Amino acid sequence: MSTCHWVNVEGIGIKVNELSGFCDREKLIEACIKVNEDEGEIAVLRELLTNDMPIHEIVDSYEDLCGLLCVLDDTGSLTYGDNNDGDYYLYYQPKYPWYMGPNEPKSLKEVHQRLIGVVKQITTLSDTEIEELIDDDLYEYGCG
Repeated sequence: MSTCHWVNVEGIGIKVNELSGFCDREKLIEACIKVNEDEGEIAVLRELLTNDMPIHEIVDSYEDLCGLLCVLDDTGSLTYGDNNDGDYYLYYQPKYPWYMGPNEPKSLKEVHQRLIGVVKQITTLSDTEIEELIDDDLYEYGCG
């Protein structure tokens, strides 16, 4: 017996796969250090700053990169998902007003600022370049 489920990514966001070519190695390692509490792992990460290990060996999947970006969002309002086709998205899923918490963005501009803020922490992209990658009508679905 097998089961099938639908996945749905809907909101305002960025396709994380498109960021991988713009990741800055040092920024990425510093971001990993920032969110890590394990002293042993932090020491290993600091050691990575002194060698030339490729980015894909530091963060080995788009899902890991999405998870890091979500943790870097100090508001807790961004999430991530995939379409079961290998595409991963960092996004804000709009909520009904009665479900909105105190950290929810109040405008489209604020959503963009949050996305730009976390993406800048790990990439070499400018605000304008990140803005061009943001999809205000993100709708991806798939079957898994």
